[in-house]
Amino acid sequence: MSETTTTPLLVGAYAMLPTDPAEQAELYAGLRGSGADGLEIPDHHLRAEDGSLVEGLLDVLGLGFTSSVVTAIPSTMKRQAGNPGEGLASAREDLRRAALGFHEEIGAAIERVNDHLGRAAITGVLVHSAPTGAADVGAFRRSLEELAATTERRGIRLMVEHCDAADGAGPGEKRFLSLAEELEASAALGVPLTVNWGRSVVESHDPATPEQQIRELAAAGLLGGIAFSGASGDTTPYGAPWADIHLPLDADEPASLLTAGTVRASLDAAGGAERYRAIKVQAPAGAAVAERLAIIGSIAGLVR
Repeated sequence: MSETTTTPLLVGAYAMLPTDPAEQAELYAGLRGSGADGLEIPDHHLRAEDGSLVEGLLDVLGLGFTSSVVTAIPSTMKRQAGNPGEGLASAREDLRRAALGFHEEIGAAIERVNDHLGRAAITGVLVHSAPTGAADVGAFRRSLEELAATTERRGIRLMVEHCDAADGAGPGEKRFLSLAEELEASAALGVPLTVNWGRSVVESHDPATPEQQIRELAAAGLLGGIAFSGASGDTTPYGAPWADIHLPLDADEPASLLTAGTVRASLDAAGGAERYRAIKVQAPAGAAVAERLAIIGSIAGLVR
């Protein structure tokens, strides 16, 4: 797309954060200076262990990011490790309710962040159809019904982020519900679905799949965001074949299936129906901040 867009551009910067705090601050400032409207924030960055808000996050959002979302995927996966079968789509009511309680904590923390900043800096939350390999459509629908009420009250947009499904082409990583099942659970409530390009390719081993899914969601009026994150069937410096490892564009990692052509095809499939566009990619270990910003910039140049 050659024309610019007013669709918010978000960056999942946590996937490529350097370890040095000063360099982290430099990266966030660089993102804001280059025109990113918001961040995809991992849920565990919202609160310290004692439940207090994280001052560093407040400082970052204070740079002027206006349209961020929180993703619940990091703690969703971590909690499954300690409590197998937990998730919003768990057929076991006690495990479903445990997941609901955790998501209620996320919503309360988002509300506190926005209240502290005096504005709606975080506008949405991404939830997932866990548990791995045992998700139930009916249970997920019930969870979305309950979550939709609380997020609406808080002025937060509830969205489902589609991950690789249990019936995918390979062993997968998340192994949640299929897109069709998530649509079945969310359609009556009007809850939109976000497509993560790389996770859809991990699911299918086919770089045409994200475009097809985006087109289907746009036609249904339920397209949330489009997150550009690469994948590959080859071993790369970032990890194993078909792993959910957020590869950069092929210009920066030749094995990546995320290309200028697939980015454009995905945006064309959306037809402007997406609520936001996002970038979430890794950078080489030890890369300087300028290199990290350039890797994000190579995708942002296509997306915007």
